[in-house]
This record gives sequence, C-alpha cells and structure tokens, in this order.
Amino acid sequence: MTALGAGLLMTVAMMLPTCWPAVRYVAANTFQRERTVPAFLLGFFAPWAVFTAVVVAFTRWVPPGRAIDVAGVLAIAGLWQLTPAKRACLRGCRGVRVPPAYGWRAVRASGRLGVRHGLACVGSCWAMMLAMLITGSLLWMVPLLLVVWWEKVLARGRSLARPTAVMFAALALAYALS
Repeated sequence: MTALGAGLLMTVAMMLPTCWPAVRYVAANTFQRERTVPAFLLGFFAPWAVFTAVVVAFTRWVPPGRAIDVAGVLAIAGLWQLTPAKRACLRGCRGVRVPPAYGWRAVRASGRLGVRHGLACVGSCWAMMLAMLITGSLLWMVPLLLVVWWEKVLARGRSLARPTAVMFAALALAYALS
C-alpha cells in the first residue's frame, strides 16, 4: 500500500466515528438516504483527502519519526488546542444545518454540508492528525480518536483543550529529550 493510501485509511478510520452523529442527522432529515448520506461522506472526506495528500507529500522530504520533528509537531498540536481558531472550528464541527428533504437539491446540499463539516473538522483536528501522520504510528490512533471524538461529540468536549495541550507539551518535551 502506498503512503497516501495508508494515510487515507488512517484518516478515514479516525474521522468516521467522529462524523457519525452528523451522518445520522442527514439520514434522519432526508428522504433519499441512499443518496444524501454518501454525498455527505464524500463531501466530508474531500478536505481530509487533500490534507492527507499534503502531509504525505511533505513527509517525503522529511523522514518521518525523527525525534525533533515529532517534538515540534507535538508542540504545535498543544499550542493549537488553546487558540480561538481551534474553538471556532470545533463549533463548526458540531453544527449541522438541515438539508432539503428530497430531490437533487437534498443531495447537493448534503454534499456541501459534508464539505463545510469536513473543513471545520480539518481546522479543528489538523494538528493532532499531523502528529499521527508524521509519526506514522498506529499507537497514536486510539488515544487521538478518543480525544477528537470527545471534543466533537460530547457536550463538554471543549473542556479537553487544556489537558490535551499539557499532554502534547509533555510528549513534545519527552521526544525532544530522547
């Protein structure tokens, strides 16, 4: 499997559980679920595919797993957790507009909704996903999936910002010292 294929598979595995509430919402509010749900998912994963392709292209120039690179990415992820932009993107991940109920308008609206939702999700989670993709380690997937899911799905998700920022800072320091 190519690096891009592996990155896309990791991204889909990480992000699909976090967008499931939005998928259920689209399915419950449209009559053509067999068209609107795939349109939403394609729209949602399009920004993630672009993000993953850019990261994979970047990692061809920088060998993955170097301690100083990983430490820098982890430090960036920790800082991003505390920014107002992260909070704004997280709000966008949680909000879903009602698409039209039927017809091609519903399919197009569901696709656009997926793109908007995907862009907000990339904006919210890019730093954590970058850390996972740069390290290339599957060990990061489950803990980061839990953090992303908690932030996006649970009502008190924003309360994770400081603890995860501290966690990323500690990991960055550990990598820098190793």
